[in-house]
Amino acid sequence: MGSKGRRLLACMGAARGRKLSFRQQAQQAPATAARGAAESSSSGEASGGEQESAADGLRRRRGQEQEAEDEAVRQLPMRKSQRMSEVRVIVSTEVQGDGSVAVVKLLGGDAKETFPWGTRVCEHRVNPHLIESIDAALDAALADENVCAVVVTGEGKFFSNGMDLKWIDANPAEADELQRNTEALLARILTFPLPTIAAINGHFCAAGAMLGLAFDYRIMNVEKGLFFVPAIDIGLVYSPGMTELMKAKTPVHMHNDMIVYAKRYGATDLVRENVVVEAVKLVEVVSVSLQFARELVAKGRFKGPKYRETMESIKRRTYTTAYKALTDEESFQGLGFEDGTWDESGKSKL
Repeated sequence: MGSKGRRLLACMGAARGRKLSFRQQAQQAPATAARGAAESSSSGEASGGEQESAADGLRRRRGQEQEAEDEAVRQLPMRKSQRMSEVRVIVSTEVQGDGSVAVVKLLGGDAKETFPWGTRVCEHRVNPHLIESIDAALDAALADENVCAVVVTGEGKFFSNGMDLKWIDANPAEADELQRNTEALLARILTFPLPTIAAINGHFCAAGAMLGLAFDYRIMNVEKGLFFVPAIDIGLVYSPGMTELMKAKTPVHMHNDMIVYAKRYGATDLVRENVVVEAVKLVEVVSVSLQFARELVAKGRFKGPKYRETMESIKRRTYTTAYKALTDEESFQGLGFEDGTWDESGKSKL
């Protein structure tokens, strides 16, 4: 298959391990499991399946293969929190001309589907599961030398509805670790060595607002979607890193209304403030983001490792204050969840 129009899909049915990349695991585990299932079904046929019809045998073998694939996925190395559910990220790479764009899609079209701890999947809230998923997707983009830009979008009416408060309520002792990992992800996206575009399909608020702001550019759904950081509404003070990120990615005149008074902004408001590049219909969000990404790629005078190294260095110097605040362990400040200061709805208990 030629480079133009090539499409690679990597469905992450489980979290990546440490010995193989998530892409290698996704590709190799099902194949290995299928081989094992085929071998076991063959031996079963030889031992006494003469009375079984061909159709019944085919259905039985397919069922065995599926069970083996599912078991192989379950056996992949995972962190504790990820054993609660499968990773729900699809990464696709489209190659156009001499460059490609990695498209990361956060699945969650079923508004009623929930994680074991009660959070709706469609909200794409920030929890260990989401962080690991996005990290793995970014790893995959960097592993492919043809990838020259990354677009991230979501399914449903949320891009990200903030920190996963129900997960925190179920795991209060891990709240500060979640905060650290969240800030590490924000820092990584902020200084990622490739152009990044958030194709914002819906609401992005609180920690989800910061996730969207960490990208280089934003294309937003004009039909539905609000941006806000409700700190004052829920009695919460965002960390120095998160605060510096918001300040770095929004104009100064927005800071008082946005950070202090939790003002809500729609897509057209954010276009007017140059926080969002363009507001388009939902069906156009990804396609416009892809076109914008390809235009960015076309502007590059060179490609390869030097291009990536240069871009990362430029971003780190541009966002030095925010990057340092997000990654400095000595100045780290949790949000208070670990001490039981907040209930699962985000309301202060004080």
